Amino acid sequence: YVYKIAKNLAFDHLRRERVFGRYALNEKSDIDNLRYASSPEAIIEKDERIKNLYQSINELPPKCRKVFILSKFENFTYSEISEKLKISVSAVEKHMMKGLAHCRNQLNNAYTKDKDG
Repeated sequence: YVYKIAKNLAFDHLRRERVFGRYALNEKSDIDNLRYASSPEAIIEKDERIKNLYQSINELPPKCRKVFILSKFENFTYSEISEKLKISVSAVEKHMMKGLAHCRNQLNNAYTKDKDG
């Protein structure tokens, strides 16, 4: 249950970051314009990529997933994660490298499969 909540919060955060981080939108009308400017195919493709990302994150081992979520979605520094989880900074770095590599591979595989199929 807690992981489901964390996953949903992370999903919402990622979606928000993509819009606000990339386009620096401040007004509701700008968001509405952006939403309707995208084609239905582009929206479906973005949603599919986000779904694949979350599936990849859920496939990570529990500690690796926790480190990944704290770093990427909660914006914790490696030292903060180290203190919070009572592991070394080196262990945090290793978990992040493993998590990033896994997600990158899964997303590349999904993209390649979509292009071929």
